[in-house]
Amino acid sequence: MSTVSLDVVKSLIHFLSKNGIPRDKSLSIVELDESQLHRSRALIDSSHYEALYEFAADEYLKGRFKIRNIGFEFGKVVSPDRWGLITQIAFSSPNLETALKHQHKYQTLVGDIGFPSIQKSANAITFEWMPTYRCCRHIVEETMTSWVTIARCLSTQSVKLKQVSFTHQLDQDLVAEYEEYFSCRVEFNSRSNRILTDRSILKSEFARYEPELYKLLKNHADKALSNLLREFPLDAITRFISRNLATQDCSVESCAKNLNVSIRTLQRHLSNHKLTFSMLADSIKQNRSVELVKDPNMDLTYVAHILGFSEQSSFSRAFKRWTGQSPRDFRAATGEASDSHVDT
Repeated sequence: MSTVSLDVVKSLIHFLSKNGIPRDKSLSIVELDESQLHRSRALIDSSHYEALYEFAADEYLKGRFKIRNIGFEFGKVVSPDRWGLITQIAFSSPNLETALKHQHKYQTLVGDIGFPSIQKSANAITFEWMPTYRCCRHIVEETMTSWVTIARCLSTQSVKLKQVSFTHQLDQDLVAEYEEYFSCRVEFNSRSNRILTDRSILKSEFARYEPELYKLLKNHADKALSNLLREFPLDAITRFISRNLATQDCSVESCAKNLNVSIRTLQRHLSNHKLTFSMLADSIKQNRSVELVKDPNMDLTYVAHILGFSEQSSFSRAFKRWTGQSPRDFRAATGEASDSHVDT
């Protein structure tokens, strides 16, 4: 299972508490007390985070909680401590492009529920969010909405979106609420989770840019990455691979550079676990492919893309090698409904 930062868990507990769910109940769901909740840069199993959303959704159905689209509403309220160091760096960055660059580099510090990707064209830019497992719709909506909220909060120019898309389904009568907030067309049951906007937004100055604080926070983040590698080397390397599978930057060289170590040191850490970089990458691809193929809302061509395969045929051959079945046959055999992706 993936992991998530206690910073965001703490923020969600606070949000739920303000809207009627007792704090002690939320703490019991995540199996933590108040002192444990405030551990700096700690991570927990994302199943606890999922359980919080599931409980709140159930309370809504029972008429004991007033918010239906929990992740969407939570994403509208973002503070500098939402994702710990990553959000603090974003709030002190000079512009969105710089903030996104550091989000990619330091994503490892806040868990591995999903990873961002950016595609640029001459005049537009597409932000995609790729989950590492079949997470609930509330987590997807929280992440996507948070990006927009942060950009609007910090940018000195108006943030105008062209389209927002989600892979999960939603009742048609709820779509207008999303389109009102995003001020553009919002599509559900789409091929990917993405936001399309003008490329010019990347260079828009951030109103809260603080050069000295920005530099200090980056230094803290670099030290935290080094500490992670020293204390949990396999976790650090695994998270790097997970977030870079869809890029051309998933190599032992780029991993060593990101974690501020030599290639020899990185290989030594892997050797201690009787692994090579390629062996670990193949294992991660296998595990993620099974999770993603199970999701009937995920287009198989898109699954191949986010796992780093250049062609659908290459992915199909690899998947059959791993499971003995083609992706399409495996999906049919699992027979899973898409309940966690529809309006609940």
